Amino acid sequence: MINISDMYKIYRMGDNDINALNGIDTPTSGEYFIDGLKVNGLNDSQLADIRNKKIGFIFQGFNLLQKLSALENVELPLVYQGAPAKERYERSLRALKAVGLEDRIHHKPSELSGGQQQRVAIARALASDPPLILADEPTGNLDSKSGKEIMALLHELHGKGNTIVLITHDNGIAMQAKRVVRIQDGMITEDRKVV
Repeated sequence: MINISDMYKIYRMGDNDINALNGIDTPTSGEYFIDGLKVNGLNDSQLADIRNKKIGFIFQGFNLLQKLSALENVELPLVYQGAPAKERYERSLRALKAVGLEDRIHHKPSELSGGQQQRVAIARALASDPPLILADEPTGNLDSKSGKEIMALLHELHGKGNTIVLITHDNGIAMQAKRVVRIQDGMITEDRKVV
């Protein structure tokens, strides 16, 4: 799914160079492939197309639009893809059912618990059926019970064939993965399979 060779990205901030891996931008050096497509040299439009079709994003802060229902939040990426209304509805409903929220499709984020909001965010990531899901601290804003439920859901999705890259500072969460890559100061310090 992801193939990276000698890749790094340098961001200029004043007089300082900041080295960071990024799944959205083109690298400063090295090679970067997503689902067999080389990212190096792509323009902004092509990168947006990759984000829209190849990557589902799950954020720590949920990033739901407060004025939209759960269903409308999940449909939003499909609107950008140009999917017809009926298809958007069916795919969004299927994604919300997959995360156990079929009875909350008309609720707005303020009417949902933190765990339910994160489930909506996961459904939004799933609706476009991306081969890659990037989850940035998906349990960081949740209580421990909701966090366990979200991790169980991510394990289930992985078992169904989704590639999931999960970023976390929580060692307990990291140890649930099949592979752990630790990054410190922009450099890989550990890369191992977990048994």
